[in-house]
Amino acid sequence: MDKLLTFIEDYRTSNPTGWRKLLFGALAVVAVVIALVAIYLREVSRQRRIASLRHERDLLKEEANKHEVDADLEKLEAKKEEHIAAANEATRRATELDRRVDILEAEGLKNSEIIDSLKSWDDVDARVR
Repeated sequence: MDKLLTFIEDYRTSNPTGWRKLLFGALAVVAVVIALVAIYLREVSRQRRIASLRHERDLLKEEANKHEVDADLEKLEAKKEEHIAAANEATRRATELDRRVDILEAEGLKNSEIIDSLKSWDDVDARVR
């Protein structure tokens, strides 16, 4: 820093009007650097805001997808309940049919036993009366 100050002082004494140009030039360079820093900081801030908004958008899209999946799952759950109810009804009907088949088979066996027990027409007459 001392060398810079001595350079400026030497330049000012050797060139009395040139030091003003040097000072204005240095101030112009400083002003441009400050402006560039301000533009850079504003751009960084804008990029951070854009990144934040994109992140928020992605989170909202993910949440919307989650809600869609949940809605689809609820529809499937409702269909599952309908299918379970239909399966239970079919099982109940099948059980009822099994019971009726068992009754008919028992009646068939009973009738077969009656037919097998008949040996002559006299047995038929005895059963009919």
